[in-house]
Formats: sequence, structure tokens, C-alpha cells
Amino acid sequence: TVYPIESEVELITSPSTSITAYNIDSERKTEGIVLGKHGSSVVLEKILPSERLKTGDMIVTSGKDGVNIPGLYIGKVSEVFEDATQPLKSATLQTALDVKRIDRVFVLIKK
Repeated sequence: TVYPIESEVELITSPSTSITAYNIDSERKTEGIVLGKHGSSVVLEKILPSERLKTGDMIVTSGKDGVNIPGLYIGKVSEVFEDATQPLKSATLQTALDVKRIDRVFVLIKK
């Protein structure tokens, strides 16, 4: 929320965060949903089993959620989770910044 003098922001690690994203390092631009977990980590979920995803791949916003600008860097894949009993894969992301240390942010207003 943006006000004339201040703004309220929600960190990417917030449990209520949900961002559509894709893998810019895969040929097929693997898509998924980035979710904040417990205020301390970020995961990419809802990845089809047939999609390729590996440690080090870069994940960016897709803009398909209508909220975020496409192409904003979210993080790199640090671990991929595949469970034969689950229909979809997930991955933990390492953000570029340690969000626990952020004390100021720059707010962009989409018009």
C-alpha cells in the first residue's frame, strides 16, 4: 500500500506472498508459484514433473499474476524436491539479499 509519505510492503518471505514466476535458464521457461515460508525462506512450487529444474537456475517474476512486473529477479534454485508420491515438484530459492537485514526498500507504483 502506498501513501503520500510512507508505504507498507510485504517481504517475499511472508507466508501470504504468492508470485507467478518462471525459470529463465530452462528452454521451456518452467513456470511455478513462488511462496514465502514462515517469514524466513522462499520456495517455488507447483512445478510439473516433466519440467527441468536444477540447482543454480534463475527464477524471475512472470507478470501473469497481474501484480508484479515481468522479469524481476527473485532468486536462484538452491535445492529441488521430487517425491514420487507427489504429483508436482518444488524447489527452495536463495534470494539475492538476506531479507532479514533489509531496513529500506524502493517502491515502484504500477500505473
